[in-house]
Amino acid sequence: MLSFKHYTWNRKMPLYTADERIATQQRCYEMPQLVSLLILKQLISTTRPLQMNYFELYNLPVSLQPNQQLVKQQFYALSRQYHPDFFTQSGDAEQADVLDKSSQVNKAFNVLRNPDETIKYVLQLKGLLEEEEKYQLPPSFLMEMLELNEQLADARLENDTSAIENIQIEINHIQQKLYEPVQAIVEYYQEGVTTEKELLQVKAYYYQKKYLNRILAGIN
Repeated sequence: MLSFKHYTWNRKMPLYTADERIATQQRCYEMPQLVSLLILKQLISTTRPLQMNYFELYNLPVSLQPNQQLVKQQFYALSRQYHPDFFTQSGDAEQADVLDKSSQVNKAFNVLRNPDETIKYVLQLKGLLEEEEKYQLPPSFLMEMLELNEQLADARLENDTSAIENIQIEINHIQQKLYEPVQAIVEYYQEGVTTEKELLQVKAYYYQKKYLNRILAGIN
């Protein structure tokens, strides 16, 4: 007959000897530590360093309207620094890293020299704009665009180049009018000072201008 001094009993568990129970408890205590070590090892082996944003790469302050002279200066300096021809004798890993850096330098230049792309990029950095976002334009703006598109369709139908030119002038006027309320925000943006509310105003301007640019591209 089994002795209760020799065995430990639990309704939900099978019978274990005292030594077995101690060994099982020890394994339970050690398991989380082992799992943590395995996870940490996996993270160390697979995690790559965080990539710098374009402003960090160019050593420029975050801005909605970066100084174009400084952008060009940094572009030329970084292009020389990460030119693949200077690393032909380096190892495969370093050559791959240089190619990646060179690609980032070019991508950053294409963004930072384009006012609209710069606005989009900063808004993305702040988590206020997503790629392929379905932004809801104001109803009043959409009504105005509907009328403009109808005028453009009529002008094309009649091959009225003068009317088309007037529509182009009108679009440029609308873009300037849209820019006026956000001009100070764009030109005097400061990290930690410019508010999210102000950036959302810039976002509205960005999408409305983007719509107008599509119309202009269709005309041209």
